[in-house]
Amino acid sequence: MTVQIAEELARLRRLISWYDVPQQLPAAALTGEACVWCSTPAGSTAVQLEPTEMPRQGCTACYAARLA
Repeated sequence: MTVQIAEELARLRRLISWYDVPQQLPAAALTGEACVWCSTPAGSTAVQLEPTEMPRQGCTACYAARLA
């Protein structure tokens, strides 16, 4: 049985979103205006984290570091 790359990336994205986000977030990160890890303003390349109930985002650099 092989795992499709898209399915594996989706699984990793869920794991990062659920388990690697700090519990205490600044107000800007809670509203989706800043990265949840480094608090830099979210730009057009920000990654939307799951679950989508809260508009949490991560900058591309922080997300890629956790994905690796």
